[in-house]
Amino acid sequence: MNGTFYIRKKKIEHDNVVIIADKHTLPYLDGRSTSVKSRLPLDALIQANVYDINIRDFAPFGVRQLVKFSYRPPTFATIAAKQIDESIKRFIEDYKIRIDKKELELILSAQHVVDNGVNKAIIDK
Repeated sequence: MNGTFYIRKKKIEHDNVVIIADKHTLPYLDGRSTSVKSRLPLDALIQANVYDINIRDFAPFGVRQLVKFSYRPPTFATIAAKQIDESIKRFIEDYKIRIDKKELELILSAQHVVDNGVNKAIIDK
């Protein structure tokens, strides 16, 4: 989806934005719920079960190539981190997302990424 829309009063312009929601949340986003007056563009919504609300922590990302990182935040139990990582792998397979590179050695979460809107930096603890 290309365009401009608002999420929680934050304007998003000129980005390809996709929102992943479970089947219980999706009606609030796509206009089927009468309790919400507006809806998000349908081409920006995907229904899936991903086991973490902060998908930015482990979703593949990249500018020139899509990279899938390992998800092992220090605040999560090993089994929980593995379940979350496996859920995004299933999502990638289900939606046939082409991953250019898998980076198993670099462990990353959003707490280590800084984006000031101009450029990005990966930081260490």
